[in-house]
Amino acid sequence: MNIPFRFKTLIAITAVSFMALPAIAQQAQGDQTGFSDLDADGDGNISLAESKSHQWLAENFAAVDTNKDGLISKEEFTRLIK
Repeated sequence: MNIPFRFKTLIAITAVSFMALPAIAQQAQGDQTGFSDLDADGDGNISLAESKSHQWLAENFAAVDTNKDGLISKEEFTRLIK
């Protein structure tokens, strides 16, 4: 089976991203920014726009938004820092 190079690259990037999540979570634990600090409008979720106030979260928004609804819920945020 001959897998195209682009597909192999995508698989490798995805695998590295998932392997990096524990290290990313440890980095996030060192930051004392709380969920309510990031939830600027108080709707119970962190939007991509709200995440821009925290560089790491903005850069890793897609990985933290596990249900892919475009928002980070309190549960998703809590899972990240455990």
